[in-house]
Amino acid sequence: MNQMVQVRYYAQLKDVLKTSEETISLNFPADEKSILDQLIDLHPKQRELFLMSRVAIEDEYMETEAKAVGGSPELAQNTIPNQKIPTVIDIISPVSGG
Repeated sequence: MNQMVQVRYYAQLKDVLKTSEETISLNFPADEKSILDQLIDLHPKQRELFLMSRVAIEDEYMETEAKAVGGSPELAQNTIPNQKIPTVIDIISPVSGG
């Protein structure tokens, strides 16, 4: 199921995309990998940067092996039951500094 969500970018992604956020349609249920894959489809030149990034939903990082969000058992076996589709997703790319 496609759903419009606000995607907020931080650090290097914010700089290279020249925006801190955009509202886009993403397919759910989705785990961290599928969210990043969908964003890579939209911004293929930033593939490597997305692959180094982390996804956060409601201020918590998704675990790489975490179950998908935004679906029901009927939609996918790896979906958290009754988990609502997020309205905001944060993409945090690596930061440098010391």
